[in-house]
Amino acid sequence: MTARALHLHEWGEPGAPRVVCLHGVRNHGGHFARLAATLPERHVLAPDLIGHGYSPWEPPWRIEAHCDAILEAVGHGPAALVGHSFGGRLAFELAARAPKLVPKLVLLDPAILIPPHVALAAAENARQDKVYVSFEELIDRRYEESQLQRAPRELVVEDLAPHVEPDASGHVRYRYC
Repeated sequence: MTARALHLHEWGEPGAPRVVCLHGVRNHGGHFARLAATLPERHVLAPDLIGHGYSPWEPPWRIEAHCDAILEAVGHGPAALVGHSFGGRLAFELAARAPKLVPKLVLLDPAILIPPHVALAAAENARQDKVYVSFEELIDRRYEESQLQRAPRELVVEDLAPHVEPDASGHVRYRYC
């Protein structure tokens, strides 16, 4: 299977020890910018996964296709992997596939051992086209849907702003398939 070129967010010096960050469903690699800022001595790479951000959206979206595309985007050199949710599942799979390339593995709420019917229901819910009248409405709904209580609004705005775009009618949508 041919891997597809993923959009890659990078911070730090290319010769520094590498950290590869993998986001969850309905997110993007730029989500790790704040983490990268705390790791100035590292080269942090965070691809937009298939179907997310500025990466290709065409199927297949199988685990193998994601892993192939990630390795093509970040290379085959050793790297600590940080994975959140679905990105945690992918980090886990990459570490199993090439353990010598993964000296450290950090899994944040990884999507591992999820019963198939639960995964399918979550995926179907996540892929629904959500349209908002304005960016402000999107932010308000994010607080409701994610049950955010103490997250500073400016942090939520900063996280979501690069991940949405207006459509032809001026409504706002997330940049994922």
